[in-house]
Amino acid sequence: MEYIITVVVPVYNAEKYLNECIQSVLDQSDPRWNLILVDDGSSDLSAEICDTYAKSDKRISVIHKKNEGAIMARRDGFLASKTEFCISLDADDYLANNCIQKIIAAIETYQADIVIYSFSSIKGDKILPGVPPLLDVQGIVEADYVKGKLISTNDYNSLCTKAIRSCYLKDNPLYYQKEIITIGEDKVQFLYPLTRAKRIAIIPDALYFYRTAEGSMTHIYTAEKLIDRMGLKMIDYLYVYMQKWQKISSGDMLAMSTMFWRSIVGIYNILQSSRVKEEDYKAVCEYDFCENIPNYIISYWHCPTLTCKEKMKIWLLVSHHTRLMSWLNGTKRGAYQCN
Repeated sequence: MEYIITVVVPVYNAEKYLNECIQSVLDQSDPRWNLILVDDGSSDLSAEICDTYAKSDKRISVIHKKNEGAIMARRDGFLASKTEFCISLDADDYLANNCIQKIIAAIETYQADIVIYSFSSIKGDKILPGVPPLLDVQGIVEADYVKGKLISTNDYNSLCTKAIRSCYLKDNPLYYQKEIITIGEDKVQFLYPLTRAKRIAIIPDALYFYRTAEGSMTHIYTAEKLIDRMGLKMIDYLYVYMQKWQKISSGDMLAMSTMFWRSIVGIYNILQSSRVKEEDYKAVCEYDFCENIPNYIISYWHCPTLTCKEKMKIWLLVSHHTRLMSWLNGTKRGAYQCN
């Protein structure tokens, strides 16, 4: 069987890097690919750029749609695909020129349903070294192994480092719920395909180039974005699949809870910086964490896998000890009391 890979690119106001993204597909050493560009209601020149490329190569097609977000744009691309495998590519990133060749070779070698590969990061004009998905494994791996990593880490989150059988993507129930997920959306999209897959292969090659957000160190965080960083919807979806996978032992719950509580530590750390305005700091401090965090997580707040310092930060934030927070961190933030 000759495999052809469909590359799906959600496009929203991406004119700055879109040409480089599309050109990386055109430059593939293996021509066995189709490219679907999903214009998600762009207001810049992105739609025109997509149409220009589609006219120049019959392997490229464009879908124009109203803006619904990246998840729905990807869904529409997957549904339009006519090949056995799909990969995802963000419009500001690009592929290594041997990406398609390596993926097809892995599919054929391992008879894989999913191929997971590595990526390199682009920061300004610098390309950082590729980071293998996990240093200790490659080749065929058990699905249970990958499930364990999804539960305990964010190493496997990105949908852009996976080639997945198209039927698993087209049948994904998430795409028919139109759920808005802002944190962990890639992880959530991968849960169903992982449940279906029988053979999963990991290859060490860095085939994807991910562009880190410019100005991230000076980014201003709103209260809404900080609270979203907990990824509550993502955790709920993950917990549902953990039950389907029968991976809800105390060890599994401890691993997931550790991952979640460290997101709270991350929020705490950002709150102590100058990247949060006073009104947003106040709103986060008044947020009722205990009311909104699921009980299956709350019961593991004492995780032995967390350091004493991490536990202290969690306790200070969740318990609204803002005056103590300010004193310990040497900030002049106000002290706010939960209503």
